[in-house]
Amino acid sequence: MTPGMTSGPPRVRDGFSWLFLVLALIWAIILWVLLLSEPGNLHLPPTPDFVLNFGHAVIFAVLSGLLYLGLPKGHAFLLLVLLLSGLYGALLEFLQTWVPGRIGDPIDAMTNVLGAALGISALSALLNWRQHGLGNAGLPWLPLLLLLASLGSALLATLA
Repeated sequence: MTPGMTSGPPRVRDGFSWLFLVLALIWAIILWVLLLSEPGNLHLPPTPDFVLNFGHAVIFAVLSGLLYLGLPKGHAFLLLVLLLSGLYGALLEFLQTWVPGRIGDPIDAMTNVLGAALGISALSALLNWRQHGLGNAGLPWLPLLLLLASLGSALLATLA
């Protein structure tokens, strides 16, 4: 192993883990407010359906990325991050069925889970590149495949 490189999963500074968990909680509260508000109360400019649908993947990629940075590393914690983010997205979609002007959509819930997986895999690839250098990390196939799946899910939701 070359000097300056560490073994094990890629990490950020351990002293900042709590900060990422606080940011994840703040982000989850923001998502709660935005996704469970009546659409007319948000005063958002008109946005194409595809952008809104892909937005589901992006906002849950951010949530899972923050959780990924805040929790200990390891395969069990990757699964925990995916479960927390995915279940939270599914819960919000379920609760939207009782919000006037909103519809709980299973395709949106699927896009939320794909976005969570995208956030984890993209951040993991980025940290691997940072730790091992771009030349040693290879092409991040999983984030690219998840990005395509998220785009496909957003397109499916738009056409449905």
